[in-house]
Amino acid sequence: MQRIVRLSILFLLLSACRKTVQPDSTSDDALISFICTSPQLINDMSTGIPSYVVIDSSATTNIKSGPGFAKGSQYTYPTTAYNQTQSIPWIYYMHLHPGAHTFTLLDTGLRPRVHDTLNLPANAPTSVYYTDSLGYFRSLVLRDSFNTQDGQVNVRFIDLSPDAGRIFFSIDEKPASVQGFDTTYAYGHNSAFINYPNPVSDSLRINFYQAGDSVDVIARLFLQADPGHAYTFALQGYVNTSPGYTDPLTGNYETPTGGLSVLVYKNY
Repeated sequence: MQRIVRLSILFLLLSACRKTVQPDSTSDDALISFICTSPQLINDMSTGIPSYVVIDSSATTNIKSGPGFAKGSQYTYPTTAYNQTQSIPWIYYMHLHPGAHTFTLLDTGLRPRVHDTLNLPANAPTSVYYTDSLGYFRSLVLRDSFNTQDGQVNVRFIDLSPDAGRIFFSIDEKPASVQGFDTTYAYGHNSAFINYPNPVSDSLRINFYQAGDSVDVIARLFLQADPGHAYTFALQGYVNTSPGYTDPLTGNYETPTGGLSVLVYKNY
């Protein structure tokens, strides 16, 4: 009998490991997610102190029960242990009542850095990206609207590198502009979701360049893409790997490290 129980438990565990994670389906709620690409905040959180997003309140009490970022975690969602083990995580959304809401990003010292008031409709997934350039923080609010098709992938690009200047990228050694992307992008700019032919699961080779230089690759991404799915990838960090500056709010000297990288996740 004990052997049967052990085998049953093992079967359930293996089934759970094979489970396909699915994004939020249609909902009557407003859906929102938060992503941190701020070089300063990521550097400050490396000490182990988290930051938070306060919703519909200016008070700093009980903020730890709300969404936040931590060392090694640039997403408030997904939060499932299974999803965090994936090479390309899914994005999950926080559910709120539709309507107007306020969102305030607090740094590791619980100081307000960005404040947004957003009117969120039902069943319109929204992502808020937080970034900074030499301590000047900002948010980028995007609706996650895409239309997947068989034999193709939907891909969206966001430029969140403060000092890269105007950049462009190629996909599989061909200019991305051929597929409908802009010729170049600047800090804080993004594309829409664009269909890209991908009839079978394959690795898309994406190279990033600064405008006027098609030789020196400043960042690379190998995106393992599955047909019928949607992905977002964002260029983040500084080309100058060790910028030093005085934080305009605190007066502290900041030296974020890490250089350029590409953040990627699956929307569907």
